[in-house]
Amino acid sequence: MSNKTVRALIDALESRTLLSVTPAPWTPPGLGPKATADWLAIAADQKQLSTDLQSSWTKIRTDQQALSSAYQAALATTPVKTAQQQLTTDTANLQPTLTADRQAIAKVFSTDGKQLFLDRIAMWKDFGNATAEAADKAQFATDEKAFTTDLSTAQQQLQKDQMTLTTDRQAVQAAINADPGVVAAKAALATDAGAVQADEKQLAADWKQFWTDWRNKA
Repeated sequence: MSNKTVRALIDALESRTLLSVTPAPWTPPGLGPKATADWLAIAADQKQLSTDLQSSWTKIRTDQQALSSAYQAALATTPVKTAQQQLTTDTANLQPTLTADRQAIAKVFSTDGKQLFLDRIAMWKDFGNATAEAADKAQFATDEKAFTTDLSTAQQQLQKDQMTLTTDRQAVQAAINADPGVVAAKAALATDAGAVQADEKQLAADWKQFWTDWRNKA
């Protein structure tokens, strides 16, 4: 396949749009039978996607707005407010602990990190002295291991102390997702957007197959 043909093919692929697509009016020359079939399948997929978008777009937009409203309404419900209050309380209670954890991490850099810097200076000063250099490198290895261990320990402690807040945030989101209004709005959106999502999935699969067949000259 010539460079001119490849360029024409790429231009045709890049010119496609999602909301207003038209099937390719021609089949690029030089394609094998499988790639040609893939190309025609893509054109059919695009046409179907365009049709389904046009027929369901208004419903989808309405469903999205309804879902947004349902989320807002859920924030005022007792389960969500209770979960949010727990998050607020734990955040306040854990603030001193988390501050101390972050300070511990900073201390590792200011102490262990500083020692590594001094070790490097020592190696530079002792350059050319084999015995001193060997001792400096051994000391650097020891201090580097200590730095890695201390930093890992401090970071793990911070993550452990943050776990309560992570759990609280998950509880807030779970309460929102379990709200009947949110559940109903999600279901409506899934139903109305089902055809479009199926079209997009099929289109993506056919593009993938096309590129595979095109590269293999199939």
